[in-house]
Amino acid sequence: MSIIIRLFIFTCLAGAFVIALTVAVGIMFRPAISYHPEPYDEEEAAQLESERAVQIDFENPPRIQVEVNYPDGPSAPWFPNGESPILRELFANGKLPAVAERTGSEPVVMRGVDGTGTYGGTWFRVNLGNTDIAQNVSSMSGALLVRWSPNGYPIVPHIAKSWYHSEDSREWTFTLRRGMKWSDGRPFTAEDILYWWNWDVSYFEGSFSGPGGGFPQFMQVEGQVGEIEAVDDRTVKFVFPLPHPFFLEKLATAGTVTGYSPQHYMRQFHPEIGDPEVIRTTMGKLGIGTPESLYRDRQNAFNPEHPRLWPWVYRTFKPDAPQVFVRNPYYFAVDPEGNQLPYLDRLFCETKPAELLATSLTSGDIGMHARLMGFQDYTEYMSKRKEHGYRVHHWYISQSSYWAIWPNLNRRIDSDDPSTREKYRLLNLKEFRQALSIAINRQPIIEVVMSGYPRPAQMAPGPDSRFFNERLLNSFIEYEPERANTILDSIGLTRRDADGYRTF
Repeated sequence: MSIIIRLFIFTCLAGAFVIALTVAVGIMFRPAISYHPEPYDEEEAAQLESERAVQIDFENPPRIQVEVNYPDGPSAPWFPNGESPILRELFANGKLPAVAERTGSEPVVMRGVDGTGTYGGTWFRVNLGNTDIAQNVSSMSGALLVRWSPNGYPIVPHIAKSWYHSEDSREWTFTLRRGMKWSDGRPFTAEDILYWWNWDVSYFEGSFSGPGGGFPQFMQVEGQVGEIEAVDDRTVKFVFPLPHPFFLEKLATAGTVTGYSPQHYMRQFHPEIGDPEVIRTTMGKLGIGTPESLYRDRQNAFNPEHPRLWPWVYRTFKPDAPQVFVRNPYYFAVDPEGNQLPYLDRLFCETKPAELLATSLTSGDIGMHARLMGFQDYTEYMSKRKEHGYRVHHWYISQSSYWAIWPNLNRRIDSDDPSTREKYRLLNLKEFRQALSIAINRQPIIEVVMSGYPRPAQMAPGPDSRFFNERLLNSFIEYEPERANTILDSIGLTRRDADGYRTF
């Protein structure tokens, strides 16, 4: 037997346009259970509470990247000299070049939060599906021109060794790392960025609509699209029609939009400039119907032939889990002692349904995990950590809220349906949205869904953020139905139908 409790908040308009916000909680009646969570003594409870207090030191923010003087070369302690025993054996057998040749002479130097690591081991992970796995691997690799630091700023070099910009921030020039290579050992150069721009982005842009088309956000400023120029093999310039002062921020946040492509591999499959015979043969071999579909297939994260810049690369295609990624022998990063990264040999990604994720975490199937962990399983995480020997770290998201309701301000207006114009007008009226917000009784929802632990807030940076604004965080979060009705009356929604719903 189940009881479904629904909390309804209505803002009533004409016809079929009724906004209803619903929270449903299923309560199952079960037999009495003998297990009860282990009680905490005062000292342990205080320790757990202190772990939840995430402190950010803006004066001395942590950094992973280490600044080094590259002209020091082989005499420097960071110069590539150490490698995984697996790769050392391949080098000894003549199957790989020396580690310094693989990383290049200007690798990115990174220091782990726990210091120098030990080679070996497998990172066991659980995901919900293959798409989830592919996104995780590309996101965790962080293989972008620049990266955020752990607490945000400073933005630091990654694929790029350095950069500078014009005084008006319209031109951004990047210098790439000397000797850097793809996972197949081929050089990574400015041509890979230029190819991505000309043939991965600009060529296919026509299939997208709306402001900016299909161009990535970091290549747009006020809806206008920039251009990319290759100055030489190791220098690339981004040029914009208007000042683009937040270019680095957008570039570091690009995620899976990499900004580069292995032109030596992808060019052969391109519908416009590719090799017709290679395209025809590969389409037949893979059973793919069009050159465009083949090109997208060859870009897929599960194509093991596609060269990558990731620390781990996909090994062998499999249609189902588990999926295995192994270390990239040409990864361009070392630690301060010159040991090539990563330390871990493999990523082992299992697929399980969402309802089994917590069980997998608490039973030891996972080495480290943060994604998709929900508060609903918090008690299980905490109560079993001693038994199974894992640690629970308390992090929180930067925007302070897991859930937000987004009124569609870009709603389509149908010339044959006058009500669509009125809906567009209302949703773009800030007073209307304010009335919606104070018509929501947040506290009962918090009590039911998250045991009363959080507090009502808007989707805004929290108190520990340098961007914290108390007025923004707490704006229109009070439950004030009478005031909401007054606001709705003031904007002209005074008529009601026979059931009491507001109409146009």
